[in-house]
Amino acid sequence: MPRIRLYYILSQIFPNQGLQSIEKMIVQAGFTTIDPRKYAGFMVIFTIAAAIVAAIVINQFYPDPLWMGPAAGLFSLIVVGGTFYIVLYMSAENRAMAIEENLPEALRIISANIRAGMTIENAVWSVSKPEFGVLGEEIKRVSVGVYGGKPIQQSLMEMGERVDSKILQRSVKLLSEGITLGGEIANLLDSVSDNIKQTKNLRKEIRNATLSYTLFIVFSAILVAPMLFSVSLYYAETNERIAQQQQAVNFSNIQQGGPGSQFAGGGISSMAFQNIQSEITAKDIRIFALSAISITAFFSALLIGLIQHGKARWGLKLVPIFIIVSIGIFFFVRSMLGAAFGSIIGSSPT
Repeated sequence: MPRIRLYYILSQIFPNQGLQSIEKMIVQAGFTTIDPRKYAGFMVIFTIAAAIVAAIVINQFYPDPLWMGPAAGLFSLIVVGGTFYIVLYMSAENRAMAIEENLPEALRIISANIRAGMTIENAVWSVSKPEFGVLGEEIKRVSVGVYGGKPIQQSLMEMGERVDSKILQRSVKLLSEGITLGGEIANLLDSVSDNIKQTKNLRKEIRNATLSYTLFIVFSAILVAPMLFSVSLYYAETNERIAQQQQAVNFSNIQQGGPGSQFAGGGISSMAFQNIQSEITAKDIRIFALSAISITAFFSALLIGLIQHGKARWGLKLVPIFIIVSIGIFFFVRSMLGAAFGSIIGSSPT
């Protein structure tokens, strides 16, 4: 098909190492039926198309300044391309978490079956059940490989490579070494199961201990920063509106030739306002505020992921929520300020 051929051609943009990384993440995410080259090619087409559409749309609504369209296209390129990565990464992480959740119990059952006289292969096969979820499916693949002629050590190590979990990788490595060296496998499995439970409990305690830091970051990034920026924007808009009104009064006095028309209405201060306005406008402050809020929300989400889970990438799934909520609060507070003080100062600018 021409479309499939186009995907393969566009996938050549990525280096071999990049394609291997995409293939590894697809496997770890459990999308075994997806061709990595097709995925990479589709990602290139969709990302470029989204960037072009974003640039055209922004250029239609905001033709001035000229850099708004290209900047929107570049931003869309980064966001859409990052979304493809986030989907794979979060799918792999959720899959790994599901396996880690059932791993201690599975190891206990394998250990009990070995003590009951089962062979290691049959004991491993005994946990390939639907109630173990993703772990049961992976154990089934291990057992199929073993009964197909593969050594159980090799099948276990391959399972560790298919799952992005250090806990599982260390567990299967210890189990493989124990089988190779002929040690007490049942005792080894019990020890590994206990260590995994202790690690999970320790992580939970760390998350509880750092909850206050998380709340402070969320409060600062999502609530306080947008409120302060909205106040600053309203102050700039008010100054700009007052300056325009003073300029209109001065211009009217000059046309009428009234007394003190050269300096009426605070002409010097009006000129100062005009100079300031020509350099930094309320529109510039709005763009800066939205950019600063988005950047703050982005890094706050990464920091929460690092604090709560030990991986900054865990915060990527929070980035869209943080940005949307913080920008929404920014515009909400700005509208509330306009409604509250608009009747006192004057009509609120659009």
